[in-house]
Amino acid sequence: WLCSYRVTEWILGDIHAGINVGMVQIFQGLSGIVITGLPLPVINSFYSAFCCSLAYVIFGTSRHMSIGEYCSAWLFQSSRECTLLLCCIGLGFVTTYLSESLINAYLTAAALHVIISQFSFIFGIVIDFHSGPLAFFYNLVYYCMGLPKANSTSILLFLLSVLMLRVSKCIKITYKHSPVEFPMELLLECSLKNEEGTQNLSYFRFLHPTLPDFSNLKKILLHASSLAIVSYFLLIFVAKKYGNIHNYHIRHTQDLMAIGLCNVTSSFFKSFAVSCALSTTVIQEKTGGKTQLAALIGVSLMLAVVLKLGTYFQYLPNAVVAAIVLVNMFPFLEKFMDVPFLWRQDKYDFGIWIVTFLSVICLGLDIGLGISMGFAFFIISAIEIQGVKMFQCCASISTANMKHFKSYILHKVNEKLLRRVRTANEISSASSLALIRWSRIESRYPSEIHYIERETGQEYVKRKEDLNRLWFCSDPPVTRSTTHLHPLESETSTYMIHTIILDFSMVHFVDLQASYLLRELCHTFQNIGITLLIAACHPTVIRTFEKHDFFDQCVTKARFFPTLHDAVLYAVEPELLEETVPVEPSIILPEEVLAEVTLNEEKV
Repeated sequence: WLCSYRVTEWILGDIHAGINVGMVQIFQGLSGIVITGLPLPVINSFYSAFCCSLAYVIFGTSRHMSIGEYCSAWLFQSSRECTLLLCCIGLGFVTTYLSESLINAYLTAAALHVIISQFSFIFGIVIDFHSGPLAFFYNLVYYCMGLPKANSTSILLFLLSVLMLRVSKCIKITYKHSPVEFPMELLLECSLKNEEGTQNLSYFRFLHPTLPDFSNLKKILLHASSLAIVSYFLLIFVAKKYGNIHNYHIRHTQDLMAIGLCNVTSSFFKSFAVSCALSTTVIQEKTGGKTQLAALIGVSLMLAVVLKLGTYFQYLPNAVVAAIVLVNMFPFLEKFMDVPFLWRQDKYDFGIWIVTFLSVICLGLDIGLGISMGFAFFIISAIEIQGVKMFQCCASISTANMKHFKSYILHKVNEKLLRRVRTANEISSASSLALIRWSRIESRYPSEIHYIERETGQEYVKRKEDLNRLWFCSDPPVTRSTTHLHPLESETSTYMIHTIILDFSMVHFVDLQASYLLRELCHTFQNIGITLLIAACHPTVIRTFEKHDFFDQCVTKARFFPTLHDAVLYAVEPELLEETVPVEPSIILPEEVLAEVTLNEEKV
């Protein structure tokens, strides 16, 4: 992102977002000790945010990610040694199979956990946070029981801040045709000072990094594993959400290594386990942040606080911080409006959303994540589409591997469909379909060439009901004078293959000989009534095909589709298929096809 940075368009937004994120991180870091009640130096929160944010700026791929402590207070209480295990669990591939409904429901439930954690600042009371299943409801009951002791000043300050923040959303500042949101958060943080409902926190000197204590590693192994899973998935969920909004790609495995490195770094400072700071990430995006420069500005501000300005933040406007966090959680709460839409559109996504939300709310972020993922994996079943075969080409196709490529396709396709036969002398006049007749010829002369002949004088019509009456030769090699035909019902296959789809998403190079082979396969399958389609082909490969004169009357660009899904939709709608491309009367087939089919039959 640094090489393509647009200074005139993004700099003001990044500065505005960086200052806001830095100020909020200062307040949340200092007040985190008050919430947990752990006997740790307050300055450790700065270590965690500074070191981890700097590491993610260098190694991470999300442009809007803000690294910090977990949103839920019970996650603060994890032992610091577990951070060393976060980079050892390879979960990058799992996120590919997570649906948008699961991500939205998980983030909505996590936003409610964030709001609950801010009640201490809103009401000016401190409770003992409950961790584990039903912690959300236990903490809610504890807050209700403590309402008689609530600080009215904090509540009024919170309500005033929420009102001002909502009004500020309607104020837009334009600089060189670039809209910048009004910095109401920054004004509130600098101007308001709640002296009655704040905690007077003393400042600690810089603590030098030391090796973590490994004596308790065996005791926290199970908890560390669940913490690693939740931290990674929370980060990926938020990163994918903003990546989709702003149209950039997230590398799952690289982010897994980045968050693991962040936790390894913070462990040397005796700090908390870190992941995506949901509240500050939302603030960074909503206040105009475009790149990780906003995170760098926030880190620099925190570094200045750690070194020089710590005494200026002893009195915290906690209610103002809570108002900023809660207002920026509203976009996640708006996902509740999507539930009726999911019910009308897709019952599966609706079920995934409800199960994910309820499991995360009732059982917590870790157990709820496991239940929601298991439910999402088992509720959806994959069924093979009848008549459609799909192959994924996992490497470039060249002279070195083209024979293996051809052998693999011929082996997977019903081999009896590939037997070359010639037209029989007569056929029943009951059928209105111009059949292509096949016979396998055994010749004494190697110079003889076997070819496909099409019956002339009749119109070729593609009808599914007539295809079921096709007759194929299923006997061993025969002579020219005898041809035995058997009905299709005697075949082992229960349905006809009418389309083969090649997934070329991983193919970046095709040489000249491989182009000839691919065109040969297209002609071969076309002559036996099978359509060969190519999906997700790179533009460079298509240009290579054009240079190699790959396209002709039979093989056209209409066979190419931008995605595999488009090719499947085209294949499963026979009535939308175009008229079959005319087959040349004598397409010469290579003798290798017959040899490979015979060899594969002998192996089977």
